[in-house]
Amino acid sequence: MTLFRAEWSRMGTYALLLALAHLGGLIFLSRMVDLGQQNLAVHWSFGATYALVGGLLGFAQFATYARPNPWLSLIHRPRSELAIAMALLGAGWLVLVLIVPLPIALTALWQETLTARVVDTRHWLLALAAWQIAACAYCCGVFAALAPRRFAAIGIVLLFWLINARATGGSMLVVQCLVLTWSAWMVAALFKANRERPRKLAVVAIAMPLAMATYFAALVAFAAVELIWIAWGTHPNNGGPPPGGHNEVEKATSQDRMLAALASSEHPDAPLLAEQVKLSAPVSIGSSLSRLPQWFELANVSPMEFDDERSGVRYVFSHDDGRLHGYRIRDGAAVGTVPHQFQHPPLPFGRLPGMRDGDAALVARGRVYHFESESGQVSLRVDLGDEALVSMAPVGEAYVALSDRALYVFDARPFIATLDVVAPRARLPLPGKYGDLSNLDLIELVDGHLLVATFGRLAHDALGAPPYQTAQVLRSDGTVDDIHRRAMSYDFGWLYRYQAVWLSPGLYTLRERAKYLFAGPSLESTAPAPVPHAVWALAMVLGLLAVLLTLWRLHANNGLRRWPWIVASGLFGLPMLIALWLIELDSETRP
Repeated sequence: MTLFRAEWSRMGTYALLLALAHLGGLIFLSRMVDLGQQNLAVHWSFGATYALVGGLLGFAQFATYARPNPWLSLIHRPRSELAIAMALLGAGWLVLVLIVPLPIALTALWQETLTARVVDTRHWLLALAAWQIAACAYCCGVFAALAPRRFAAIGIVLLFWLINARATGGSMLVVQCLVLTWSAWMVAALFKANRERPRKLAVVAIAMPLAMATYFAALVAFAAVELIWIAWGTHPNNGGPPPGGHNEVEKATSQDRMLAALASSEHPDAPLLAEQVKLSAPVSIGSSLSRLPQWFELANVSPMEFDDERSGVRYVFSHDDGRLHGYRIRDGAAVGTVPHQFQHPPLPFGRLPGMRDGDAALVARGRVYHFESESGQVSLRVDLGDEALVSMAPVGEAYVALSDRALYVFDARPFIATLDVVAPRARLPLPGKYGDLSNLDLIELVDGHLLVATFGRLAHDALGAPPYQTAQVLRSDGTVDDIHRRAMSYDFGWLYRYQAVWLSPGLYTLRERAKYLFAGPSLESTAPAPVPHAVWALAMVLGLLAVLLTLWRLHANNGLRRWPWIVASGLFGLPMLIALWLIELDSETRP
């Protein structure tokens, strides 16, 4: 306890000053905007700032102890190494509590008690999330101060996990807790007199992040080679892309894409349809949502609010009760709650035909609602069931809606005539996964629509489907005529597309599983092509090479007692072998 108090007294004054500066900054920003309704980019900026503060605090605190003489004096106190570590880390974590979550909680308290803005449970949890991010970075900073220089920076791998994780709300807090636990485990592995040799049972705490860091470094090296490839002038993205490939189609205009899909078709209507494309102005349907809003998510895909310009009222959605709460923009006074309760979190979504000034369209997964400014009521206008609506756009006299599974065509007149649910006139299932869809172009015909879908968004990656185009005619009566399916060629060879796989299949799988751990519904689902046999053959050769080099590296020791490293090298390949060499295990540090 004495060591804890001494460490706290050393940093307490600076922590108080930083906390006051943080609180003042949050209050100042809250006077101008509602911080609880900012988008992902703003939350990421705050998270990066808290991570930077935590990392610098951890490194600065332990850099003073990491020198040989102070370290020996610290570690040889009449207390266990674990007790010393907990005292120092506990003081650092308490400093972070004062600097990060306390000002956030006070700002939320101010906003809830003195304003009419919406403060949900999720906003209070932002304080906990911010502290966990700062604490993770803090442990990584401590590790960087204590670890040998050759692998001091590997804690950044755990921070990348936080950046790429797709979990939301309470699930994301669990992921952050896992990262915090692992980063603290890394510190514990080195908190001993000889920091060059990690603890026996904690070697994996360092080995896995180190192997993953080596894996990422190799991918970065491949990216540098690609930059050289681009500078050389032969990269498929340079100038005019190779004919027949997915890059050529994605860079083309909507009209050229549609003509390319029809050019090789043997359907008897293809020539006439091509002429109609030349005489028309095709409409390209893009996605308005990159992610689906989730219940009780800590951040926002986009601000969950809209303004009624007619009455000067701003409506904000509350996750706690599923309703819209209004307050006057002019003076911030509360004006009441819209009685309708949403089944899914809604987002402002453009306008529908027949809307008056002040009205707003709201999309809640597969449902579109019409908010009437004059009556303050919410009416359900479109219901696509459990599908996720991602875009709506007018095409001629019709209205087209795109979900993650199908395209719908609506007549515009019912939207103007009534406030009832409008049934689609026709439905066309997507001929592929939405995550692979790069372009959707269409024109209006006399008796329907011609649609050309291009699936090649991730054709350069292992997760993408083989690139192809489909041309279909959706008749007014709902029938579908398949005109053509055109396969496109790859612009990149398998060695490039599957570089993340053949380098280490084990680490690639681990990375993807960690990315979607505890994640909810996603719009990123794809239909990846089968991995070529050549990729598996190369991966097996590299894995065998890693095992042989590991055996050679451990030849002076008892191989039977070092089998975990041999197995790990076989599972995770050359990156794990490099981790072994960097850690430099000897007979005193067997796993």
